[in-house]
Amino acid sequence: MALGYHRVFPEHGAVLVPWTIAAEFERTALTCPPAAREYPTMKRFALGISLGLVAPHVTGCDKGADNRPTTPGEERHDVDDVDNRDDENSRDGNNSSAAITPADAMKYIPDGANLLIGVNTAKVVDFAVLMGNEDLLRQGDAGEMLAAADACKVGMSTWKYAVVGGNTEEDLDVVIVFSATGVGEKNTLDCIGKNITEQDPQARFDVGEEDGRVVVSRGRGGQKWYAISDDVIAIVGADSREAFEDRLDGRGKNVLEGSLKDALDSVDQSKHIYFGMLATADMRQGPTAPLQYVTGTVDLSAGITLAVSGEFGDSAKATDFSDIANRQFDELKGIAGAFGIPAGIVESVKIEAQGAAVAISVSATGDELKQLSEALSKQLAEPDAAAAADQRSN
Repeated sequence: MALGYHRVFPEHGAVLVPWTIAAEFERTALTCPPAAREYPTMKRFALGISLGLVAPHVTGCDKGADNRPTTPGEERHDVDDVDNRDDENSRDGNNSSAAITPADAMKYIPDGANLLIGVNTAKVVDFAVLMGNEDLLRQGDAGEMLAAADACKVGMSTWKYAVVGGNTEEDLDVVIVFSATGVGEKNTLDCIGKNITEQDPQARFDVGEEDGRVVVSRGRGGQKWYAISDDVIAIVGADSREAFEDRLDGRGKNVLEGSLKDALDSVDQSKHIYFGMLATADMRQGPTAPLQYVTGTVDLSAGITLAVSGEFGDSAKATDFSDIANRQFDELKGIAGAFGIPAGIVESVKIEAQGAAVAISVSATGDELKQLSEALSKQLAEPDAAAAADQRSN
């Protein structure tokens, strides 16, 4: 339902990287004229937060994080170690007296957002799928951001969480609240800017102060970064800046008090990834016409478990949709093997009405993800091989 979007940062391989999010947001919003944007950035982000995990080079998904390598020259910090550093030294005048939790971070997302996604980046980075795609990530538009983060000691081992909120119909209506040890310090942001502009002299990364707060202006299109504390920054699109600055000053409502209250109240925010999304017009068609909102979670404790729930507001309508979905799935699951989908994944799928909602879940072990990745890689390679053979024959 909410995951029915077609295209999410395909050049990156995984979207669970704040630098990737920021780079894609800026690249798409600023370099493509409106008519050329096939889907707004936030809309494409809705699918990728889950599907970006399953990409080529999946290995060892059940083995945990103890052996995850660090970036060369970067100290590895366990999640507990990172959390214990929140109250250490006061730096650059930002608030470091108390840790800002993910729940606190959501309060910076202004009311009016129709999508909010929470990511435990500390856990997700430790998930072996992401490590299998690190080289691919560095080849995309986010490569310069990742390189700058590594050079400035805020590489992936320092990441804690990210909360993303915005409007899926607009490119510049987005707020990303991101936490990593030291990321909001002025000297860190100065370092990131220096590295980015050395790689691209045309890039703008102006570090300054507004009302006593460290702020970065990225230029072209009005993206700004705000240091909320030493360990938390907000990356804000031009169309969200006024409402975000109101939230900084304690004015206006946040997303928990308004547009997404019901959705976020019903989603399990303890999971590694969670989201709530209001149903948009293109989602409310045919059997899903009564759909009000969709929530979902991704659990990475053992492989991947994806759970999505759609609220229909009426138990009879939820049951009708569940019956339709189960019939369609029963018709299709027999051919899943032909596409390389392991039987265990197919058998794990559950679609059921739960009161006025429809719940859909699917899970995969690390071995099943590896099998699926290998099958997909083979299928993608076959057309290329056929095309090469045709060229040789001609």
